[in-house]
Amino acid sequence: MGELKKISFVFLFICSLRINAQAPFTAVSEAINSTDYDDALAVLDSCKEANFFLDSVMYYSALLHLKNNQLKLAKNQVLELHRSYPEFKEVYYLNGLVYFVEGKYAKSISEFNKLLKEYPTHLKGTFNRALAKALLEDYWSAIKDLSTCIELAPNYSPAYYSRGYWYEYMGKNKEAVSDYERCIELNVKQFDAYLGLANVYKNLKESEKACEAITNAIKAGSPNAEELKENYCK
Repeated sequence: MGELKKISFVFLFICSLRINAQAPFTAVSEAINSTDYDDALAVLDSCKEANFFLDSVMYYSALLHLKNNQLKLAKNQVLELHRSYPEFKEVYYLNGLVYFVEGKYAKSISEFNKLLKEYPTHLKGTFNRALAKALLEDYWSAIKDLSTCIELAPNYSPAYYSRGYWYEYMGKNKEAVSDYERCIELNVKQFDAYLGLANVYKNLKESEKACEAITNAIKAGSPNAEELKENYCK
């Protein structure tokens, strides 16, 4: 698998760290996903000072450090969480994320397996395990996990994009088109899905549809589609 493809999916992984938050930490989760790190830290510091759900404080601190590319701080927080709260099973999720960022995909999968044994319907664990499997070139198993994600959350657009990506990679063009189109229906700002759709149509020699996909990406506000247009609209 090419390095560019790996970089693309590591980026997708980093963008996928959001989980369903406990009610007191909803603001933290939203701040993490909007990259408002200072706001998230302020909430976590307040919770820590109040001795409020310290296991969750450590958990979200680790997520925040990972999202902010502070791997060492994240690992230290995970170790502290496991040491202080050994029964906190979501530590497997954090370990899986840490190993993923380190490029240790087999170990990442092992941690996600432990998590899913405890929580079989854990959407993010299943999704990120799929990404790790794909990066180890276990494509059909990754597609199976992504299908499970869609069963768990039928409107979860990243799963459609990812499954479409790997269907395209495996030459399943019909399935790829279906998933890319569904992804766009759910999230018109998922610009990579337009590009995937354009690529499939270009490979199928359907130039008008390829051009239409890129044009739709431009209309949706893609920052890169305009410079790619000449590759698809000739």
